[in-house]
Amino acid sequence: MSNRQDDREESVRVREEVERLEKVKQEFVEVDGDDSAPDDADMMAELRKRLAADSAAGTDPVAPGDDPDAPPPPPPSVGGVDKS
Repeated sequence: MSNRQDDREESVRVREEVERLEKVKQEFVEVDGDDSAPDDADMMAELRKRLAADSAAGTDPVAPGDDPDAPPPPPPSVGGVDKS
């Protein structure tokens, strides 16, 4: 008798958890009321729009002193001891 009761209780817990996860899924997927998640093209278009707005406003998205064409810094020395 206890096994049947345990099975029923577990079934109720599973059903409640599935309902909770469905609600979370809907909240996550339907954030903007659209069923589709944003794709790369949408994000790239938004990035280009913001960069164009920054350029038009005279702001530079690259921080002062950061040269995007500069070579990367050398890797750290191996061995852990700096002999300079």
